[in-house]
Amino acid sequence: MSQKRAKVKRRAAAARKLPPMPAAADALRDAVRKILPAAICDGQLQADILAQALGQQPQTPDRYRFEWAGKARALRQFAASAAGTLAPDLRRSRDFFASRNVYIESENLEALKIIAAAYAGRVKMIYIDPPYNTGNDFVYNDKFAVGSREYMAAAGMLDGNGKASKSAREEVRNLNGHKHSAWLSMMWPRLVQARYMLADNGVMFVSIDDNEVHHLRFLMNDVFGEENFVALLPTVMNLKGNQDQFGFAGTHEYTMVYAKKREDVVLGQFEVAGEALSEWVEDEHGFYKRGANLKGTGVNAPREKRPRLFFPLYIREEDGRLVADIKRRAKTDAEIFPITDGREMSWRWEKAKFGREPGNVIVERVNGSGYAVYKKQRPQVGDLPSQKPKTLFYRPEYSSGNGTAQLRELFGAERVYSNPKPLELIKDFVRIGAGADDLIADFFSGSATTAHAIMELNAEDGGKRRCVSVQFPEATPKKSPARAAGFQNIADIGRERLILAGAKIRESQNGKIFAAETDLGFRFFRWAESVFVPWEEIPNEDSKAWMERMEKRQTIAADAEPLAILTEWMLANGWPLCCEIEESSVKAGKGRKRQTYRVFRVRDGKRVFRFCPDESVRADLVVALELEKEDILVCRKSALDVHGDNEGANAAMWCDLRDI
Repeated sequence: MSQKRAKVKRRAAAARKLPPMPAAADALRDAVRKILPAAICDGQLQADILAQALGQQPQTPDRYRFEWAGKARALRQFAASAAGTLAPDLRRSRDFFASRNVYIESENLEALKIIAAAYAGRVKMIYIDPPYNTGNDFVYNDKFAVGSREYMAAAGMLDGNGKASKSAREEVRNLNGHKHSAWLSMMWPRLVQARYMLADNGVMFVSIDDNEVHHLRFLMNDVFGEENFVALLPTVMNLKGNQDQFGFAGTHEYTMVYAKKREDVVLGQFEVAGEALSEWVEDEHGFYKRGANLKGTGVNAPREKRPRLFFPLYIREEDGRLVADIKRRAKTDAEIFPITDGREMSWRWEKAKFGREPGNVIVERVNGSGYAVYKKQRPQVGDLPSQKPKTLFYRPEYSSGNGTAQLRELFGAERVYSNPKPLELIKDFVRIGAGADDLIADFFSGSATTAHAIMELNAEDGGKRRCVSVQFPEATPKKSPARAAGFQNIADIGRERLILAGAKIRESQNGKIFAAETDLGFRFFRWAESVFVPWEEIPNEDSKAWMERMEKRQTIAADAEPLAILTEWMLANGWPLCCEIEESSVKAGKGRKRQTYRVFRVRDGKRVFRFCPDESVRADLVVALELEKEDILVCRKSALDVHGDNEGANAAMWCDLRDI
């Protein structure tokens, strides 16, 4: 071995022994936190959590963390791949091709996994109203219920012989930890998937009651990171109080709010109305009201602590009002310093800021000869007067009775769905959490209050908000009002509500001035088996037989609908269900080769592709569509193979060909 080669080998070996660069380690830690915050606790990597999320068996040292019986199983459930796809149903949709709203009938964890790639980082706001775990079984227990013995084993209640003490059996019999564990295991993977879908500036609102509010807080910290907590809002739903509760007449539940990345979030505010509007006035720059005094107070206000913020301001009268300046313009200008009771203090603004923003300063006379300087408080969101929502959420319109009445008015029947949320509450959440053109999701859709609220908001303010709703087709009780009204499951109730709500909004006046232009339809999708035929291995197959079988193999089910093929390809390749879809007929070729093709044009913002579902495709189609090299054309591989290898090769020369 040459000396030069040996030297290179020694350097490589030494490099392998070096620890990772701190910047690289930080980047890796940040990447893990971005995907799975639960894997970082107190700044340290939780290798066992990461291993479980990857489907591996962890080693678990003792440390502070949030645990429950069944968490490992929930992690495995999260790591498992989706078993099917989502199939479009035009018959059960309303304005399928025109609408950008999506309604999905599916078990929600399965649906979230299926749409994960297409919706990653796209959703601005998620609102959910999950099962409250009152002690009764909830429909998702079929996947996450923990058997009594399994629970006791996970909770360390069994002795060395595998037997449980009397007290342990009594605890499980009371279903306390058992029920909490089932609920937490149900929620955890769904929240992780939800966070993955949120944009970096996105927020999540979760309604909950006393039974699980403390557990939900731990759970949300685990999934989102406790630094991304925004608020816990007591939400008054029954001002008279529930007289059936022990000790106190309950008036409220809670709404928990978390951000994907709190530093990136800008929350909406409520427009000011009524008497509060009288506090606001308008100048050449817009609305404002008197804000905070610009003379500092508190422990950090003395001059010795902030010497740079002690300087004079000069007050003069200009156009009938007092103004503050950092320079003396005339001998008559009054000079003031930030002094309180003879003690030198400091201004809240730097000198340069006073110079840049004279129009944002209010000067008022005090005690005849003195002056007070205030900032002009401008609307923080939009141009109209606004104010931050208070942490106690109460308006008469939030009463749970209003939600019931709104559903009764729509359906003309009593109690087709229990305890629907009132529309005004959800509309206010959307006003805070999302902009007028944002995407909102609700994967515990219930009676579809969220989607209904978004339709109403758009009809009122001309917004282009879109909604993705997911609801499991949970059967309605046999003797329930819903079953009597003809609804076999809850997803049917939600779908019918959107149809009825759309019709009502379209006919309504009452301030809904944009109703005619509002998207009042929805695209209906349901869980289905994949249209792509799985490969079946045959042992001891020789190469010739394998080649013959490959040539005859069908990769797509023979009865697959073109729109179902398109939908599954879109979801697998990162195209959301709300893309614009246009169908057309295209003629291509000459003479005997002239052919009419069915072509779908799909657009997502600036991204576009074409899909041809036909079973016979020639390269002439690329010419007819006037495709460029970067344009995407998707078609069946078998459709190109019908005419020989040259058709596929020729098409790929002129466009970005994706065969399936």
